[in-house]
Amino acid sequence: MKFYADKFKAIRKNKKISIKEAASLVKTNWRTIWNWENNVYVPSESKVRHLCKCLEIDLNQVTDLNAEEPMSVKDFSKPIQSLLSIVKTPDKHHMERFNILELELSKLKVDLFQTKVIVNALLGTMNTIFYLKDSNMKFITASDEFFKSLSLPINYDIFGKEDKDLFSKKDAELNTIKDLEVIRTGKALKDFENYIPGTRKQKWGLISKIPIRESNGNIVGIISSFIDITKRKKNEEIQSLLKQAFDSGPDCIFIMDKNMQKYIYISKTVETHYGYSKDRFKEKDFWLTKCLHPDDKKDEVLYLTKQIPYPTRRVFRIIKPDNTVRYIEETLQGGDNFILKVNRDITEKVKEEEIHELLRMHIDTFEYGFAIIDAEDINAPKALYMNDAIEELYGYPKETILNAGISFYMENIIHPDFRQYVIDHFTDRVREFKIIRADGKERWIRQVTYDNKYTYKGRKCYAMTIKDITLLR
Repeated sequence: MKFYADKFKAIRKNKKISIKEAASLVKTNWRTIWNWENNVYVPSESKVRHLCKCLEIDLNQVTDLNAEEPMSVKDFSKPIQSLLSIVKTPDKHHMERFNILELELSKLKVDLFQTKVIVNALLGTMNTIFYLKDSNMKFITASDEFFKSLSLPINYDIFGKEDKDLFSKKDAELNTIKDLEVIRTGKALKDFENYIPGTRKQKWGLISKIPIRESNGNIVGIISSFIDITKRKKNEEIQSLLKQAFDSGPDCIFIMDKNMQKYIYISKTVETHYGYSKDRFKEKDFWLTKCLHPDDKKDEVLYLTKQIPYPTRRVFRIIKPDNTVRYIEETLQGGDNFILKVNRDITEKVKEEEIHELLRMHIDTFEYGFAIIDAEDINAPKALYMNDAIEELYGYPKETILNAGISFYMENIIHPDFRQYVIDHFTDRVREFKIIRADGKERWIRQVTYDNKYTYKGRKCYAMTIKDITLLR
């Protein structure tokens, strides 16, 4: 607030009021008035308002504040107490009570502006928290929900109470400031969100504060209403956390309204993985004409036209703006009204699998056997992979050996005379011993084990080569 000291001093002198007279009117000493007029220090807003009121000076003449709305000097409490009786009367008696209220208002000569509108508005908000105050910030009445929110009995006598009598110091100060703003400016505050006073910041409210005027425009009071939106705020907080998680996660998230066939949410990660603004995916035909790989369009059209249902999991390719091709794995979950799509870029995984396949094809051309053995369970080592040459060496299908495990290998393949040798020399890098093939023929083999510095399918392992050395023996 700015206080125009020179203007105030000029107006005071023009009204022919001495400093001492001004001090007496506002119940302070003359030195305080002198200090204000000479910019020694600036008075507080409340003191300036009181000063202007006592000296009958418009507030906006000496400050940058707007002039206060005129207040009614009539008694507002009696008609409101009648209003309270209407609030607590069964619906069928509302009209009868309303007519009585109008009669009382006319007797008291307190012609409230649009009284019917006010009363009907109150009657329509009984399930919300609301209260009425007069222009002096004194409570007149409140709804049952107001008392419940403060854990007060419904028959609690609130008449004449102030904010400080009901709320914590901080809540009382904040609520009073807002109410005074409406009373002083005459402007309503509608639908702003804040904590409901008296709930220890446990409940959120959609708050409205509206001045009540007489027919001559003077303000006689204020009505405040609070709609409990705590659940909505909590849901918004959860949604915000989920959105942050989605936008910073490894996956792209799409949520579609099944009825509208439109995306209602697309995570920001889409822009990283796809290379396009997420808003592009809301454009008609963008997906088919610009993003999806041409070789995958046939199936997509069948899905879109509902000729075949969407699979719960599928892999397709996209073309990014720089013409690079990426593989996308999509997992789909559907509800009654929404579809959730989770997309993950698996291009590197696909490339790795392609490399593994090429290596496997190459290893299968080896003349000697090659196996990968699980090194994590030394008590029961198991082959994780064998090439095709293993079948030629042992005479058994490699799947049989892979599935059966070490016991089958010891009992059916290793020659009985060498079983103890294999056990005793299990950790040797090179071993030579006899085997018995599936056809009963005996052969000499050499196994060479390589250090367990490798991982295969997420497990520590070691490699082994097996070669037939029968001719060398």
